[in-house]
Amino acid sequence: MSWRFVVRDGLLDRVAAVLAAPRPGPLVFTGETGIGRSTVLELAAGLVDERTDALIPLRGTPGRLATLREHLPPDVPVPRAGGLGVVVEALERHADGRRPVVLLDDAHLADHATVQVLRDLHVRTGAVLVLALRTDRFPGPDPLDCLRYEPGFQRVEVPPMGVDEVASLASDVLGGPVSAAAAEALRAVTGGNPALLRRYLTAGALRAAMRQGESPGLSLGDVPHEGVELDERGRERLREAVRDAWRELSLDVLDQACRLALLAGEEAAVSLVWPQVLLLRGNAREALAQVRETGAAPSEARALTRAFVLAFGPEGTDKACALLDDVARTTPAWASRLDAVRAWLLAVGGDTAEARQVVADLVPDRQAAVFAQAALATVALAENRPTQAVSALRRALTGAERMRDELPWLAPYLTACLVDGLVLAGRLAEATWTAAQLRAHAGHWEAAVSLGACAETVFQRVGSR
Repeated sequence: MSWRFVVRDGLLDRVAAVLAAPRPGPLVFTGETGIGRSTVLELAAGLVDERTDALIPLRGTPGRLATLREHLPPDVPVPRAGGLGVVVEALERHADGRRPVVLLDDAHLADHATVQVLRDLHVRTGAVLVLALRTDRFPGPDPLDCLRYEPGFQRVEVPPMGVDEVASLASDVLGGPVSAAAAEALRAVTGGNPALLRRYLTAGALRAAMRQGESPGLSLGDVPHEGVELDERGRERLREAVRDAWRELSLDVLDQACRLALLAGEEAAVSLVWPQVLLLRGNAREALAQVRETGAAPSEARALTRAFVLAFGPEGTDKACALLDDVARTTPAWASRLDAVRAWLLAVGGDTAEARQVVADLVPDRQAAVFAQAALATVALAENRPTQAVSALRRALTGAERMRDELPWLAPYLTACLVDGLVLAGRLAEATWTAAQLRAHAGHWEAAVSLGACAETVFQRVGSR
């Protein structure tokens, strides 16, 4: 599959139907830059039977009517003087008795006089008009407005590439099958835009990183930074893809999207997410290396990320709690929430007495209350008071659901703890239903299981001292 032929199913059928109609209305293909509008017109030219139709390919450029004259086929004798009618007559003469078929690319750049000429040609001769209109970065009036009221007018949005199309093209370009996660990540960060996808697939660094992948398909391995040049639109789409995958905990896709972000030099977009993804995927030591490498300015979110990686990784809760205590003391504005998280991590590590004391001293805000309740629930489970644990976990979950954008793994983890509490409380039917709801979302279940295993390791480590 070559770049030239990246065109969505059904679009050329639209062109063929218009060419076959006795007197069709104008057909306008719309879409953002790079989506494939021009490709559709290029391929449409090959459908024209020049024995019966006269092909007139044009490209819109800023300017007045003279621009149209300059872009007409060279054998069209258009006098420099005269109005719209003169140009229409010249186009009719060029057709030489055949039906004119006008393909106008970049129609968003055409001035009103140019479009008026094409409309008059269409009305007088039944000329076929197939146009491509860019819809992004041109917020002004629709330059094709005078065509929309013509009988049979069609406006067709060129759709983005689907995941299967991305996978097929990527495997052709990269020389091997591409994993489902890599294809979904490429689709997400590009929005299925062929031109944007090309920037990734033609980067030598991407090819090298992909070929480090293993069966069943190529996946991104370690990637260098700044291997892909993106404009701001491409960067925003990448950041949005990372945010969406993070919120949904689509861990396989998120892993690949984070690596693509690093490839594009967007470390800032993943500096908080990437270490947590590694932790959730069981790569605790790599996650710890990532939080140690960051050179970004300190923030509450960065302190929490580092604390979570420390607590659930090989360093354990002691270092995590010491970090949170230090940051809370030096930045009082963050103290309430950081102390609440510290209480929860103390409880996870088995220091229930200290956890209770920290919670007792809190004046929590809404978000701090989530971790305070999580701490009390963890203490209650450790002390075999499942009924109290269930009550505290339900209160914690109410707040955790509102934190999906920031910490999407928190609610699934607390839900898994709730299942344990319900079982211990003898509420088996409710526990079964809750567990089934958790398992219904693969990413949530994976995160809950991963963090549950980490918490168990932390507790055993503390107990063996």
